[in-house]
Amino acid sequence: MKEGGEGQGSGGGAFVDLGLDPRLVKAGEKKGWKRPTSVQAESIPHVLKGKDVVVQAPTGSGKTASYVMPMIDGLLSKNAKGGEGWLALIMVPTRELSEQVREETETFLSFCGAQNLEVTSITSVSPENMSDARIATVGDIIVSTPGQIRLILKHKAISGEDLFSRLRFLVLDEADLLLSYGYEKDVEFFSVHIPQSCQCSMFCATMTDDMEKLNKLVCTNPLVIQVASGTQAQGKGAGNSSLPDSIDHYKSVCTRADKLLSLTCLLKLGLVQKKVLIFVNTIDTGYRVRLFLEHFGIKSAVLNAELPLNSRHNIIKHFNKGNFDFLIATDIDKGNTLPSFDGASEEVDKSGAKGKRQGRTKIDADFGVVRGIDFQGVRTVVNFDMSKTVEGYIHRVGRTGRAGNKGICISLVTEGDTDFLAKLNSVLRGGTGEEVQLVSDEEAVLQNFEALTPSLVDSLRYRGQDVYRAVSRAAVQEARAKELRMEILNSSKLKSHFKANPDDEIVLKHDATLSASVPSHLKHIPKYLKEPSNLLRKKNLRGRAIKKAKHNKNKKKGKSATDILKEAVSSAD
Repeated sequence: MKEGGEGQGSGGGAFVDLGLDPRLVKAGEKKGWKRPTSVQAESIPHVLKGKDVVVQAPTGSGKTASYVMPMIDGLLSKNAKGGEGWLALIMVPTRELSEQVREETETFLSFCGAQNLEVTSITSVSPENMSDARIATVGDIIVSTPGQIRLILKHKAISGEDLFSRLRFLVLDEADLLLSYGYEKDVEFFSVHIPQSCQCSMFCATMTDDMEKLNKLVCTNPLVIQVASGTQAQGKGAGNSSLPDSIDHYKSVCTRADKLLSLTCLLKLGLVQKKVLIFVNTIDTGYRVRLFLEHFGIKSAVLNAELPLNSRHNIIKHFNKGNFDFLIATDIDKGNTLPSFDGASEEVDKSGAKGKRQGRTKIDADFGVVRGIDFQGVRTVVNFDMSKTVEGYIHRVGRTGRAGNKGICISLVTEGDTDFLAKLNSVLRGGTGEEVQLVSDEEAVLQNFEALTPSLVDSLRYRGQDVYRAVSRAAVQEARAKELRMEILNSSKLKSHFKANPDDEIVLKHDATLSASVPSHLKHIPKYLKEPSNLLRKKNLRGRAIKKAKHNKNKKKGKSATDILKEAVSSAD
């Protein structure tokens, strides 16, 4: 039986028992939901009564529906209609999450038949779209980041009082992450314009001491609701961070020089289940990993803050649809400067500008993939680079093991990660991480991933030497520039063409080869290099071997990517 959203545990009962409008109950049924999750069952009734709430719940527990459903219920019950000023405002920390929340809200409105209400995502504010007060009529339910809202108010095309005069609902989603992204001043800037009658809700995965700051800014005597994960309920919780118990944690100890070979073994030899989400700490590392995998015939896509917003949204959408199985995501801690592959640094730019100056690359400050983003069907998370913090590790892992499914996380650990690994094990075992005690491999939460043996890595070493030389610093920079040019073209010039020809978009895949030339012999691994006893057979969920589909030779060949580009560019001109 499917539960509301992604949730791990059922809250019991049914949606109709929560007091929701019948149209919303019907909308949940259309989405295939039979019963609410724990966080939905505990929070929705209080929100329907008009209470301000602060809700902490594990990642993947269905928090989005916990605020979207009662918010729409309130607007439907009062026959709210569009006009001057917004009716509801949802604050999220990243532009990617803004698009996903908009789509989720739009789906509920469509299923409810609420044609008089419109949801809009404001992800990029410029002087052109703030030239007059029409910003107040772009939608009834607005999803955006605090930084974008502050830009609107600072432009003074419309006063905060006029913009928020009709505001009935304010939601801060991933509230703890809003603080870590440095949005506290932005929230403080517009909070003075929030009317006293507005109902406020805050949702988070971790409850930190700093949360009290946001609480005082927007909430009035809120009800605090904490929903523990199954892991925490058994006394194995990760400190104050929520972590599902459906995830197995593994590590593979290797040298820095062998990380690329180890990752290639995992993917090429079928040691892990698809889909796979791979985390790196710099943009250059992401492209280096992609180029290395390409030489072994492994197609993947990259996701980072340098790419245009439309492209990032499309990459996530196609990954969720299953158009490709391997996604390399750059996870850069906000406010930190991390060394990149070429020795330069990647720097967060609050203005959202991009470019390279004096050896530093400016990236989109509103970019984020670790928290909130709904990566669907991820079976395996690989930490190619270890996270800088325990919280970062927990939120990366939270991209798998969702909707009651099992998932695994494999971290490629080097000598420099020893101290962090000990701290991580302490926290995952229920400690604070301040007093680190060495534990045996049997007692550690991160177990050795025994399927990845040294002999398997050595079997690819000879082939990998040539690839190492090919994936040079210059090759990485060339691939990075090529990818950016391609995605800018896809994001702007082809946007109108794809609206009229949606099927063409799939042909221009985000996992297209970046290397100028890839030796064909590297794509095929001879049987004598493999260890059959360690390899996983391709099986379905019931453990039966999957039969290969017969190739239809008479199938009509579709348009090539080149044809589509020519057609789209000519139509755009």
